Amino acid sequence: MNPPHVARAAGGRRGACHYRPTLPLRTSLLACFGAVMAGNGMAGGTIASAVTSPPGIESRAGEDGVRLWAGGSSFKGLPGLASMPAGSGLHISRTWLDDPEGWRARLGATVARLDGETRFMAEGTEISAPLLGGRLYASQERRHWGPGRASLFLDAQAQPVAAVGWRREQALAPRTAWLRWLGPWTADLFFGTLQGHEAPRRPWLIGMRIELEPAQGFALGLTRTLLWGGRGRDEGLRSLLRALAGHDNAGDDGVDVHNQPGNQMAGVDLRYTGSWAGQGHWTVYGQIAGEDEAGQMPSRFLGLAGVSVGRGAWTGFAEWADTGMRHAYGEHQPGAYRHAVFSSGYTQWGRQLGHPVGGDVVLHTIGARLGGDSMEATVALHRGRALPGAMYFAPGERLNGLGLALSSTRGRPADGWAWGLAVQALRHGGRTERVLQVSVGHGL
Repeated sequence: MNPPHVARAAGGRRGACHYRPTLPLRTSLLACFGAVMAGNGMAGGTIASAVTSPPGIESRAGEDGVRLWAGGSSFKGLPGLASMPAGSGLHISRTWLDDPEGWRARLGATVARLDGETRFMAEGTEISAPLLGGRLYASQERRHWGPGRASLFLDAQAQPVAAVGWRREQALAPRTAWLRWLGPWTADLFFGTLQGHEAPRRPWLIGMRIELEPAQGFALGLTRTLLWGGRGRDEGLRSLLRALAGHDNAGDDGVDVHNQPGNQMAGVDLRYTGSWAGQGHWTVYGQIAGEDEAGQMPSRFLGLAGVSVGRGAWTGFAEWADTGMRHAYGEHQPGAYRHAVFSSGYTQWGRQLGHPVGGDVVLHTIGARLGGDSMEATVALHRGRALPGAMYFAPGERLNGLGLALSSTRGRPADGWAWGLAVQALRHGGRTERVLQVSVGHGL
């Protein structure tokens, strides 16, 4: 079992996280973490690696090396197939300390050209130390929270977020008898800042995730994210506690747009993996995200579901996503990933933190992946429809997309070469958008 920012997802590849429990929206995950840590005796487990990519996408962000990528700023609207970031840039990272029982330090630096702007980031940097059975950390990284190729909460295509937090990396079962049924569990809690927001500037992003494996092959989990504060907004302790308790809907308990503490989403995802014909594997998964709250529970859900089947080097997959609030099961309510207080929405540097299609879109994806020891190829076909209120498309537009990604490695990861190629095309509203990216990297 992998930590929440890491995962082995559809088809058994490293990718999206998939072990999560359920809790009411009002219940702070801080209390949840504390309850589980009350029986934090450990039994068996392994340390997972720090890869933050969707299934079938091998990321090198957590590895030492130099990487260069070039291409146009990818258009907004399709899930990614390749691990290379959008736009063009240069990244370098180096691990200086790596003591599992003590300090760890990896320094990273990125200069990137995206959406007409040049940005300097400390992406790949992480400094951590042991604390309460996990690790206290400060980092700037990308996360992929969910069992699918795309995520409704934090997607691997989103821009990296600088944050401090606590993370339980080892998937170990509690020793306490009355908690042992939970199985191996991991967790991640972080407090970060967002860039590219105008009103309010620099709001906080709080992320909480806990993942469980109560039965072999079955994974269950809960995610909660919260936009809070920002320049000119109340950032006092009382405001934070009200937000964590779910008292942040305008019109409730004296809350209005002037004192509304935050905007949040919470939801559940699950995943089941089985085998067939010896080395064959299959996976089914689903994720829901409540975009609002009613009766102290998540409501106005977005949805995502998928399946993958594979054997040996190949894997076929299909995924459905509906980012329209209530559209999948009731009367559609436009406005997903947007909020009256946080005018820039659920974004980092103008790019979606959640599903890449943004709010109010239905998207179907089918594809296949073929991978060997040194080369991997993935192809995907997308077909969808923009709903009223869609962020990047006109209402009613039909979406037809194609994605192709190739990657290869030579030599050992520590000092070998790697290259990648990604092509995407999206036709909508009578026009076609295309993007081509290439990357090359070398280990240090």
